[in-house]
Amino acid sequence: MRGIDNTDIFKHGSNASKKVQPPRPYINTYVNVSEYNAQTRQMQNQGRFILAVSRQSQSTNLTVYRAGAHNLYSFDLSRNINWNLQNQIYVYITDPKGVQWLYQFQDGAAAAQATAAIGILMSVKKSTEAAYYDANVVKTGRQLQLNDTITFSYYCFAISTFPFIELPPTSGETDCVSQVNGSHLPVGLVTNMIGMTAGSTRTIYVPAAKTTLEGGQKDARFPQSNLMVVLTIKSNSNEGQAQSVPAFDGNTAVDSYGSNDRSRRQSEVSAGGNDGRRRSEVILMEETTITSSNKNRRQSEAVSISNRRTSDVSSRSGVSDVSDAEEIPKLDPSQSDQSTTDDRSPDMDPEEYERNAKLARIRKLGGVASAFAMPPALGSALEERRRASISSEERSKQSDSDHTHDSGIPRASASVSPSQSRRASESPRITTTRPNERRFSEATQNPLSKGSNEDHLTELEKRINRKLDLITGGPGSNDVMRGVSCMAAQLQARIEEIDDLKRELDECRTGRSSGESFRELETIKRETDQLRRENRQLEQRVTDNEKRIKNLNKQYTENSENAINREKNIIKKLMGNAFEDISSIFEEGSEYDGSEVSDQLYAVLRKHAFAAMDDINKNGLF
Repeated sequence: MRGIDNTDIFKHGSNASKKVQPPRPYINTYVNVSEYNAQTRQMQNQGRFILAVSRQSQSTNLTVYRAGAHNLYSFDLSRNINWNLQNQIYVYITDPKGVQWLYQFQDGAAAAQATAAIGILMSVKKSTEAAYYDANVVKTGRQLQLNDTITFSYYCFAISTFPFIELPPTSGETDCVSQVNGSHLPVGLVTNMIGMTAGSTRTIYVPAAKTTLEGGQKDARFPQSNLMVVLTIKSNSNEGQAQSVPAFDGNTAVDSYGSNDRSRRQSEVSAGGNDGRRRSEVILMEETTITSSNKNRRQSEAVSISNRRTSDVSSRSGVSDVSDAEEIPKLDPSQSDQSTTDDRSPDMDPEEYERNAKLARIRKLGGVASAFAMPPALGSALEERRRASISSEERSKQSDSDHTHDSGIPRASASVSPSQSRRASESPRITTTRPNERRFSEATQNPLSKGSNEDHLTELEKRINRKLDLITGGPGSNDVMRGVSCMAAQLQARIEEIDDLKRELDECRTGRSSGESFRELETIKRETDQLRRENRQLEQRVTDNEKRIKNLNKQYTENSENAINREKNIIKKLMGNAFEDISSIFEEGSEYDGSEVSDQLYAVLRKHAFAAMDDINKNGLF
């Protein structure tokens, strides 16, 4: 053990190793801070600060400060913190006093790192258990379920030292399309994604044991370590569909497609904010144009059908009762109650009758019928019309073959139940025979008539025209072109409005930047004046010190000269007194040995030297 002779204790910084190191921060980044003013209802920019989240003695503290200045504010984090990430780089937060703040990060990766750090502090209890924290909750829309197909963006951070999140992120994508199941995404990620909605953001902690797929395969996007994933759902392609919808027939295919297409577009609008609302206006105008054109087409078809039925009634005198019996549908006893409600009244509009029939068929199948079904796109509409035309021709050919024998004579009437015959007798007898069937029956009754060949040629010409219409677009192409032109004009108008909004936004940004520059200029002026005052004070102190140094140098020179002169005088006085004493001690002509001379000289010099030292001690050298 070393004692007081240990000189190390006097060395600078000997106890430096015993100093307490500051704790490692969870978040330490620059942000642009804005404060919400409740009176003006606007965000007031406070400038650029440092956002730091670190562990203190008893709690985790969030501090916003600027180097060399006081903290803007500081508070302890709690489980009910309101941390809301929006638009990738903005975070809204409310302090315990109720003041709302807005953080603008440098980029999306920095905002994701801070959000991941908050998520791991607020949700994770053990490093071996998966957990999640909702950083942005959207309560509207369909919740995410297994096997849904989604579009999402994410930032993935591999954790080397738990629970610290470090930049840059290990991986990340902005538009990733995948199914929500263990075959396409890690098991730990899928488990904690369930329940999210389009537009929401969630931080998910995935331990290393749950970063593989269901079969144990590795996903190259997610490394085999503890992960923190900041995930945002952009859209869900399954949103808006019924949970269990059976397969519809051909008549309901258009309505189901239209409703799904509308729900998909609405989900995109809800995830897109203001731009989504503007897209929704364009989409609604587009749908209105297409719906109006399709409605006009259906009305014209209904009018033509009613005209054909009127002509059938007027020419029914030459038609046998066999066609009336064959056109009455064969009812199922279990559906007798529905058949009475689905009968068309004489005053019902043809379009309304078709819509009610579709709704009744959908309800009978157990599906959900929408009264506001949307038409499909133009290409699918032409395809459906082509298929409907081909199926109608096949049915007409089949009915021709069913209604006649090989010899060309009409078949006998089918069996009719009593309820059907009673119903047929009570209701007015209106023939619904197709025009080609009527012409074919007239031709068989009078095979040598001249008009039968003309009718066949007319029918053949109509069929050829229908085929050409299907290839070239048909008479409805003018409606399509008008609809496309209208949509193009509306789209151009919306583009011009967007350009105007962009210009206004740029002007607002320019004005705000000018205001900020003016405020910064005033601050710089005040700081410059303060520095100038301090500089003048320092210059005055330097001048005073220089004068003092000159005076001290002058005094030093004078004192040195006085000390030298006094030393000379003291030496002269000492030597004079010593010479006088030696002259009195040693007599002239006497003999002395060396020891006597040295003893006498030593005694004399000692005597006068002590006297000179006493004089110096009393009076000094100067």
